[in-house]
Amino acid sequence: MHGRHDLQHKIRFAERSEIGALARLWYDGWQGAHAHILPVELARLRTLESFEERLQARLADVRAIGPVGTPLGFCMLKGDELYQLYVSNQARGTGVAKMLIAGPVVIQVETLNGPFPLEVCRYEKRLESAG
Repeated sequence: MHGRHDLQHKIRFAERSEIGALARLWYDGWQGAHAHILPVELARLRTLESFEERLQARLADVRAIGPVGTPLGFCMLKGDELYQLYVSNQARGTGVAKMLIAGPVVIQVETLNGPFPLEVCRYEKRLESAG
């Protein structure tokens, strides 16, 4: 499942039933990227259960990509910040992370019949004031 096939998946809200799978993806990714460079005391606190608890608490802010139950990756938002971003080993290099970063939002487009919900990708960049 590499390459273009993965890009057919849509960004979606994460489901409560897949918290275990998302936690495993997050745990594995965190261990590979952070455990060896951060204090041992922190690594001990980052148990699989701790990632499950964090996902349960913030599930409404989590977007996933890939099949429900076997996600290829996820991102977690914190206000307007991309707070967490993890992709499974098998999905690396397929463009899944790029899709998560550019994840869609729903905007209300004005029409003569009233607001129309439209899913779009929105990119934001903070600019310094020209003052």
